[in-house]
Parts: sequence; C-alpha cells; structure tokens
Amino acid sequence: MRAMVFATHGGPEVLRLEDLPILEASPGQVLVRVRACGVNHIDLWAREGKLPIRIPLPHVSGSEVTGEVAQVGPGVEGVALGQRVAIHPYLHDGTCEYCLAGEESTCLRGDILGMVSQGGYAEYVRVPANSLVPLPEGLGFVEAAAMTLA
Repeated sequence: MRAMVFATHGGPEVLRLEDLPILEASPGQVLVRVRACGVNHIDLWAREGKLPIRIPLPHVSGSEVTGEVAQVGPGVEGVALGQRVAIHPYLHDGTCEYCLAGEESTCLRGDILGMVSQGGYAEYVRVPANSLVPLPEGLGFVEAAAMTLA
C-alpha cells in the first residue's frame, strides 16, 4: 500500500510517499480502506516533533479517517465487509475505569489515531473494531472525515 510517511521531524518537506506492507486485521481489529483523511493540528505537531510524547519513526499520521471495511479480524461481530465507516480517533481499550464510565477519550491506555499508532495517510489503516462509526446514507467520506476529531 502507498502511505505518506515521515522518518524525521520537520516541515512538509520531510513527507515521503512510500510503499508499505498492508497489515492484517488482528483479533478485535478491522482493516479500513481509507477514502478520506483530514489534516488536523495533531498531525502537524506530530510531524514537527511538537507533541509532549515520543512519536515512533518512521510514522504515518492521520487521525480524521473515513473509508470502507476491507477486512474483519477474528472475534469481531456486527461489522460487514464494504461497510462505510468513520473511525472514532480516540482509540481505547474498553476495559479501564474511564472506558467503563463512557469516557473513552481519557482511557488509561488510549491513543489518538495517527499519534503513536499509525494513522490514515495511507491506503489502509488498522484499528480496533470498537472505533468504527457507521456512516449514514447521504453523508460523504470527505464531509464525515472533517467531523471526526474537530
């Protein structure tokens, strides 16, 4: 798959279009074919090295993602191949005290898609199945991507 990658921090000049292997959907995960991905300040700060956390390099940013389910991992139910989805960017484990209280954005083991995890500036992205939000008919990929983290 093709992906926009940076291997060092800096401005837009550090971005490189590269060929990467497509990841398989592991248990509890899905692989989404990316149809739209927004550019958020988190993506810019990650590329520039301005976040208070270590970004693993080389890195694929992109936290505002929509697409179609391309592969469903073992143990995932209620998700169909080809289903149109947005990805809730606050990745969470679903088991900590905050997740159980409905506060997934403060998960003790959480992440924001494309921050530490590999993001959506690629043809495919692998995410936990609990991060999928079905897209309603009539809502386009681009419009939905603009709403996911804003």
